[in-house]
Amino acid sequence: MTVQQQETSNGGSQMKPSVTDILVKVVASALSDFPRLNAHVQADRLIIKKSINVGVAVSVHDGLIVPVVPLPGDLQTPAAVSNCARS
Repeated sequence: MTVQQQETSNGGSQMKPSVTDILVKVVASALSDFPRLNAHVQADRLIIKKSINVGVAVSVHDGLIVPVVPLPGDLQTPAAVSNCARS
C-alpha cells in the first residue's frame, strides 16, 4: 500500500498513515510491553535488547529488501511512525 495524500482545508496536503505504518506501531508497542520478545539467544543465554527496531520486507524487482526502522520510544502514533520511517 502506498502513502495516500489527503487534501486539507488550507490547500496543503497531509500524509495519511498506511496499514504498514500502523502495523509497525503495533509491533513496536508489543515489543515495548513484552521485552522478552525483543531478544535473541546467544550461547544458551537470552539477550534482551534495549532498543526497538522493526524491519519491514519490501518487494523489489530483484527480490526483497528489508529496511529497518529504528523506533525511539516517544513515537506514540502511527503518523509519527510514518514520519520516522520516511526520514
